[in-house]
Amino acid sequence: MHGNKLQIWGFFYGIEIIMNNHTIILLLAATFCTAIAALLCA
Repeated sequence: MHGNKLQIWGFFYGIEIIMNNHTIILLLAATFCTAIAALLCA
């Protein structure tokens, strides 16, 4: 249980860091879109 809570907090903390860094947002968005396209085309 404690491990899951820690993981969830880490997830939200990571989101806050990403929200403060638009470069990372764009990088993740590009990676995500590329992965989706690869899955759809495969």
